[in-house]
Amino acid sequence: MRTLENDLDNFFATSRIIDKKMDPFAGSVVNKITTINTTVPYVGKFTAPLGVLTAAYNPFHTAMLDLPSDLTFGSSSVEVGDVVLSDFQHFASNYKGMIKDIYFEDHHEIYITFYPDDLTDINAMTKATALPIMTRFALAVHTNVADLTPELDTRAAAFVTRQIAATSGRDVATGSIGDDRSTRDTGRDALDEALFEAYNFSKYIFKCDYNKMHNVFPLETLLRHPRHEIEHYSGNVAALSTVNVAEALYDGTYIAMVRNISNSDMLAGLALTADTAITATNGVLIKANKSKSFIITSTGTNTDHFLNITNLNLTDAGNWEIDIFKQT
Repeated sequence: MRTLENDLDNFFATSRIIDKKMDPFAGSVVNKITTINTTVPYVGKFTAPLGVLTAAYNPFHTAMLDLPSDLTFGSSSVEVGDVVLSDFQHFASNYKGMIKDIYFEDHHEIYITFYPDDLTDINAMTKATALPIMTRFALAVHTNVADLTPELDTRAAAFVTRQIAATSGRDVATGSIGDDRSTRDTGRDALDEALFEAYNFSKYIFKCDYNKMHNVFPLETLLRHPRHEIEHYSGNVAALSTVNVAEALYDGTYIAMVRNISNSDMLAGLALTADTAITATNGVLIKANKSKSFIITSTGTNTDHFLNITNLNLTDAGNWEIDIFKQT
């Protein structure tokens, strides 16, 4: 039963919505309302709540970026803990058939450098045993890259890099992740309040139009884990260059999980054309050897639907992987 009490309850202010989900959600809301506020017939109508929302979001987002390791999909603060183990297990399992076809009959001694215990040790992998297993597999791929592909070599080596980052990240997080906890908690309180104000104001302006409200506030993305992967891409981008990852009409809510497996900071986001550079105003920063997830939305038209990556490094090329998930 709907009552005045629960109608006044701020549903953003709940521990069920973790900070790492609130950060991209709130950023998306800010960007959408900013655009709507300059669009007829809503020009200037959102100025007041947008000012409050932006003032609350910016310091919270800064605090999230200062975490020792970027956040993703509701796991721990260190991206690569269980995520890298699971990703590697799928990776090794998926390529087992191909590698077996290449080596098993005539080069059994090469095949076992990849799978000395078939998949048993890989499936039973723990954080303690992960790095030696990943290193062994990456070395086997690199040694035999002429029979395989450079892409496979790059992807196998990336798991070693991610696992090393995970281990060091956990060590850093143990001592420092709570240092700015009070700052984030205070910022989250202000953001929850600002979002609720913007939500209620939008209901009034949009006359409770469901489609308009859902476009700005896709609330289901805050409490559900979008695990339906629809695309996987990987590649490299030259220094101070932009590469197009994918062209699609993101007319709903999607999640991009970007892994930066290089020493170059990168920006990822939607652009008007395949060669449009991503900037800090329309993209998400992914620091070197880190990962980040963010919400992708567009108008569903033939604009703003090129998913691009821009390398910010002056001299070095960058390597990346992206998984696209659709909200289910």
